Parts: sequence; structure tokens; C-alpha cells
Amino acid sequence: YTFNKIEENLLFNINDIHFFLNYIRQNKQIYSEDRSVRSEEISAGYKSNNTNNSNLQYFVKLITIKSDLSSNNTILNYELLEGLTSGMNFVWGISLQKKLKNNLQINAQYDGRKSKESKTKHIANLGITAYF
Repeated sequence: YTFNKIEENLLFNINDIHFFLNYIRQNKQIYSEDRSVRSEEISAGYKSNNTNNSNLQYFVKLITIKSDLSSNNTILNYELLEGLTSGMNFVWGISLQKKLKNNLQINAQYDGRKSKESKTKHIANLGITAYF
């Protein structure tokens, strides 16, 4: 398949705080089946690097997908739709990294997504890294 992407970014930096706005338009064309996927994404986010050895980041995305793919669940359809569904999709996430004493770092992450035709999906991760 072919892939075309247009991306515009706007970034605001204030000391150690970063705000961003993104717009992405994608078109994916499958030649063998004469099918296509078109998507538009608007996202906003925040990232801070604090002096107390912690990083906080969050984002929200609104993604609209128009697709003429067949409704069967194939690996190709999942890949082209990036795990989302045709129509309106809402994606969000937050992550925190904190350096602790004794060369330890804790990482916490939460992501979620919701589309019109599916239940809300939540994914959370928690990890500790030790540096030797």
C-alpha cells in the first residue's frame, strides 16, 4: 500500500514546560483491493521537566477515520486503522517518571481510547528501573 502524511506542529516552551498542538492528515491506499483509509488527527499535550527529578506528560487526541475497508477483522485492517475504528476516536494518556534515591526510577503510564462502536479501553503500566 502507499502512505501519504501531512503534519503540522505548534510548540510553546516556557522554562521547563512544553505545550504542543498537532494536526496530522493521512491517506493509506491499498492498490490490490482498491481500498483506502483517510484520517485526520488533532492533538494537544503538555510536558514538564521539574527540578525535583520528575517528568510529567499528558496528551489528548481526536482522530476521525474514513475507511472503505471491509468489516472483517484482518491483520491488515488493524494495521491500517492503527487499532482504531472508522468514525470518531478519542485517545488520551498520561505518564510520570520520577527519579528516586539509590539510583532507582519509577515509571507510571496510563493510556485510554474510546470509539463510537467500542467500549473504553484502559491500559496502565508501572515499572521500577534500577541503575547500576
